[in-house]
Amino acid sequence: MTASAIAILQTGRLGDLWFTVPLADHLASRGHTVEVWYDGNYGDPFTFFPSVTPKPVRLRGVLPGAGRIATVANSAAAQLVLYAQLKRLGRTVIWNQIYPFRVGAYLENRPYPFYWYRHFPEVAFRRARTTLTLANDRTILYFAASASLRIDDGGAYRSWLEANLHELETHTGYRVIYVPPPGGPEHPRYETWRGDLAAYQQLIARCGIVFGISTSAHVLGQLLGKTVIPCYVSRSRLVDTIGEESVRLFPGDTLGPEALSRL
Repeated sequence: MTASAIAILQTGRLGDLWFTVPLADHLASRGHTVEVWYDGNYGDPFTFFPSVTPKPVRLRGVLPGAGRIATVANSAAAQLVLYAQLKRLGRTVIWNQIYPFRVGAYLENRPYPFYWYRHFPEVAFRRARTTLTLANDRTILYFAASASLRIDDGGAYRSWLEANLHELETHTGYRVIYVPPPGGPEHPRYETWRGDLAAYQQLIARCGIVFGISTSAHVLGQLLGKTVIPCYVSRSRLVDTIGEESVRLFPGDTLGPEALSRL
């Protein structure tokens, strides 16, 4: 592949950094200019990643109250339209076929990052070059809710999370900071953090551990070499796991001595 401008089609969600930044680092090291075309409604998740030339566009939004099927159909249509536009511009396009186009990973029951990078075995996709200042301020970032995932189990899942969080807090002596989704309530016991997208990435760069319901923080944390402990809701769908976690927990698992010794 001769050096040129290469377009990567991405959603713009922070959790999709895996499918753009490590690949952008790899391509840039070979002389390519890497454009990432994404939905600008998500902000700019690429501020701290120098290999990426951001190309935000406004994709069609979903009407308020639209159901899941309408949301999936809209996401699919928007990606297909943008892909066609980029081809008309003469770009070499790499499209990671992010949600809802994950059928291959579902059929193989593989973590999606591994499935995506099967075409790029030479890419070290668990790390990313960044301008973020990395540190360990001895904090545990705690995530118990997500804007994209709803859990209605009478509070059993939250109780399980916090029992394991207590074990982690006791073992490490780290301070817990609760990070709610946008508009979410404060935690009744732990310090609650709020901030914009850039401050969120800086928070992760300074933390010691990312813990809780699997979020974009676990993705960025792993790219930055942090200890990440995602707590999943099901053992049956590897496609939704991140792979190579420091420790992974499923409902019913506990952070016992053996797991804690690996941190």
